[in-house]
Amino acid sequence: MKPLVSVIIPIFRVEDYLDRCVQCVCEQTYRNLEIILVDDGSDDNCPAMCDEWSKKDNRIQVIHKKNGGLSDARNAGLKVASGEFVYFLDSDDYVKSETIEKALDVMLEKNVDVVVFGFQKVDESGKYISDSTFHVGEYNFSTEKEKLRFIYKYLLQMKVGWEVWSRLYRMDIIRKNNLKFEPNKEIFAEDRCFNLYYTLCSNSLYCMEDKFYYYLIRNNSIMGKQKEWKVNEAVQLSKKVFEKAKEKNMNYIMKNYHYIVICLLGILVFLMKPEEYKHYADKLIDKEYCKKSYNEFASHVVFRQIWGIRGGVDKRKKYKEFISYL
Repeated sequence: MKPLVSVIIPIFRVEDYLDRCVQCVCEQTYRNLEIILVDDGSDDNCPAMCDEWSKKDNRIQVIHKKNGGLSDARNAGLKVASGEFVYFLDSDDYVKSETIEKALDVMLEKNVDVVVFGFQKVDESGKYISDSTFHVGEYNFSTEKEKLRFIYKYLLQMKVGWEVWSRLYRMDIIRKNNLKFEPNKEIFAEDRCFNLYYTLCSNSLYCMEDKFYYYLIRNNSIMGKQKEWKVNEAVQLSKKVFEKAKEKNMNYIMKNYHYIVICLLGILVFLMKPEEYKHYADKLIDKEYCKKSYNEFASHVVFRQIWGIRGGVDKRKKYKEFISYL
């Protein structure tokens, strides 16, 4: 018998996009699906639309809940999911009809713990904007040293993405390790946090060449506008990862956690203008934590290992200047 795949779709104020999203799942070539629509207290027509869809396809179940945010909605879906595998789809986006079938084929053929596929950014008319540029291939990281290197070299540098909607997961790993999504307000990028947790608890990943996912850029998107770099959330995320490593008794990762701190904070620092360094350094709540991670451990070796020989030298200079304002 073909394994059951749970598809979890968190829903909030997406009435203009919901039908297309649900329909693309119902039309998947892989049929053994459990489709979980999580109405996160949406105050538009989405609740009624979800109920209508449940009447059209008996694979659909609907959860109506009080608004708690994206992470809370996904966690609500995980609580009721009974599949062997799970896929998370955002309700304003859509996927090709063969997505789950082909991702699952790779999962079973390669016997890996997670399968990644690419995406295309499109506008509201479906017009192509850009592609993801992931590094295709198989990655194995059974030891703590390998996990840490995969995290700072590939996962956090977006070489295999860090979005949950570009991945098919094994539910036994999620259940066994009690994995869940952390509140977005605390750590920002809840997808990145979940995938960091999942990496600590898994041993392998395969990144496909195929681009199955259509990521919608809405007309009112804030892309391209000045961003507020979330430095405190990056620091908090590094602490969450440290706690998960501690929970798993991962002594090597705990000892070398500064790689993760530097990588997470550095990604933001390198996007800043030099004249912004002091502003964001002043905003940091736990300055000692950041200084300790750099002063005690950071060296040319660390930066070269994360960003390469040439890139490491340049990035270390920028990071050092940022840290000087703490």
